[in-house]
Amino acid sequence: MGKRPVGYVMLARSQGEGLGPRLSELLAIAVEAGARRWGIGDLLMREMIRKAEELLVKTLILYTAVDNLPAQALFKKHGFAPAGVKKGFYPEGQSALLMQKEIS
Repeated sequence: MGKRPVGYVMLARSQGEGLGPRLSELLAIAVEAGARRWGIGDLLMREMIRKAEELLVKTLILYTAVDNLPAQALFKKHGFAPAGVKKGFYPEGQSALLMQKEIS
């Protein structure tokens, strides 16, 4: 059986150029339903954080649905903390939890 991707992560630099402080946003992380609970989300998060460190990012942010407790648990496990709520963030009007991680 051939190898194929079962997940992905997307990171974007939001502000900061050169050697100044940098803020990047985790835009998306997804794991195929049949491949969940295999540690792939952890692997993707670790690699994304490693890449952010390599890019000299100082702060990582992300938005997740306020009712997406499994995602919030994954993000907390990797050092993200709640930093606010953005009402009406999603197209259907749901609010999002802003989470943030400082990288040393």
